[in-house]
Amino acid sequence: MCGVFGYGGFEVPKYNTFIEDKNGERIDFILDVAKRSRLNMGMRDGTLTVRVPYGCSKQQLESFINNNLS
Repeated sequence: MCGVFGYGGFEVPKYNTFIEDKNGERIDFILDVAKRSRLNMGMRDGTLTVRVPYGCSKQQLESFINNNLS
């Protein structure tokens, strides 16, 4: 899945991706990048979605996921 129409008619990018946690296990999730102020995550129909603001670094993203899934 790569992009759905968001607010104001511009395209909000969404990506299927994964990271490896502290134990080396793969965590699959949908990364939703948009104009927002905070990182958050949710689970729907067995799919993890992580929402991040533009400019969020990979290190911030990995730290956020690992801290909230443990």
